[in-house]
Amino acid sequence: MKQLLLKSVVAAGAIATTLPLSANWEQIYELPQASAHYITKEGLILMSDLRDNLDGGIYYSEDKGKTFTKCEVADYAYNKFVEIGDYIYAPGKACRIARSEDGGRTWEVLNYTRSVEEFYEKPGMADETVCYAIDGLDGVLYVGDFLGGGVIKSEDNGETWTHTDRESQMVDFGDEKAMDNYYNMMAFNNEIYLFGLYSVHKYNVSLDRWETVPVHSNCLATVTIAGDIMIAGRATENQNPDTEYLLATKDGYTWDQIFNPEADNLNVRCIDYDGKYLYAAGPNGRFYYTDNMGEEWYNGKGLPEMCWPLVISCDDDYVYTTVYHYDPSQVISGLWRYPKSSLASSAALETLKYDNLSVNVDGNTLTVTVPAENIRISDVAGKQAIHLNNTSNVDLGVLTPGVYLYEVVAGGTRVVGKFVK
Repeated sequence: MKQLLLKSVVAAGAIATTLPLSANWEQIYELPQASAHYITKEGLILMSDLRDNLDGGIYYSEDKGKTFTKCEVADYAYNKFVEIGDYIYAPGKACRIARSEDGGRTWEVLNYTRSVEEFYEKPGMADETVCYAIDGLDGVLYVGDFLGGGVIKSEDNGETWTHTDRESQMVDFGDEKAMDNYYNMMAFNNEIYLFGLYSVHKYNVSLDRWETVPVHSNCLATVTIAGDIMIAGRATENQNPDTEYLLATKDGYTWDQIFNPEADNLNVRCIDYDGKYLYAAGPNGRFYYTDNMGEEWYNGKGLPEMCWPLVISCDDDYVYTTVYHYDPSQVISGLWRYPKSSLASSAALETLKYDNLSVNVDGNTLTVTVPAENIRISDVAGKQAIHLNNTSNVDLGVLTPGVYLYEVVAGGTRVVGKFVK
C-alpha cells in the first residue's frame, strides 16, 4: 500500500492540528437506543432505533428535528436509510427492508426470505440475519445478506429478486471457501462495491461476476464518496498509531492512506463528506473533521462519552450524528448537531501557524517563533524520540534518518506536524 502523491487528494504522511474550539454539540432529539438518521432530498429527517423488544421503528421530522412522528410500520431494527430513485429504503433484520414512496412518511415492508433461505446453514437463520448492505445502480437494487444469503438484486424496486453469482463472492479461508458477512455497499464509478468483514468486492454486471478488490478489509465497513474518491474506514477496535486511519481510492485497485495522528482509537463508526469537509467519528464521542483530506485534522469535542456515533450527515447549517447507547435509560441517545459556523478551517490554521505561531525545520534544527512550554518529537509508530520543555529550539542531530511527527504546545495552542530527517 502506498501513500497518495498528490497533495490535492490526500497528503502523504498526514499532518494533524487541533485548535482550541468550543464544545458546542447539542442534542436536539432524545431517542432511546437510536441507531440511524437520514436527511431526505425533500428535507425530512428520518430516524430509527435498535430496541431488543422491537417496539420502536421509524420516525420522521418535518421541522429539522424539533419534533418527530412515529410511522405506522412494523419494527425490524432498521439500521440505515438510502434514497434510490423514487423510493427510500430502510434495511433491517429477518430479511426485511422497509420501503417508502412518499418521502419517509409511510412505509411497507419487503421480505426477501424466499430468495436466500436455501443458502442458510440451518433452519431459522432467516429470522436471525440482518441486512446492512444496500444500494442501487442503473435502476437495479442490490442487497447483501449478513449470514450467508449472498447478494441479490431486484429490477422492480424489491418486488422480486434474483441471485448474483455466489461462487465469485466466496472468500478462500484455506481449508474452505465461505460467504463473507456483508456490512456495506456503495455505488462508485458506475460499479457496485461490496464491503465485508474479510473482503471487498466489486460487481461486473455484464459478466455477473464479483471481482476481489486488492485491499485488506478487517471490517472496512464505513464508506463515503468525496468527489472522485471513495473513502473507507474500519469499524473495529484498533489503537495502533502506525495503522492508517482511513483508506482512499480512485479506481478500486490502488488504495492510499489517510493518517490522523490525533485519533487514539482508529475504530471508525461513520464518515461523511459534504463537498468541503470530510467527517469521521468513533466510539466514546470521538469526532474529527478535515477540509484538506487529512493534511490537517480537527477534533470536534462535545459529544457524550460512553456512546457510539453511528451516522453522520449534513445540511447547509449543521453536522448531525446519531448517538447510540445500548441502555434504553440513557437520555444521551438520540440526534445531535454541530453548527458549521463553528468548524475550523485550514485557512484559519494558516493564519494561526504563520502569524502567531510558526514551526520551522531546517537541517538539524526545529525552531518555534515563540518559547514553547512543551515540544515532543516521535517516529510515525508513536515512539518518543525527544521531549523538551520551555524552549524554542530543538537539536535534531540525534535523530536517525526518517519521518517524524512533532507536537508543539505554546501559549495554550497545540500544533502537530511532520518532517523528514
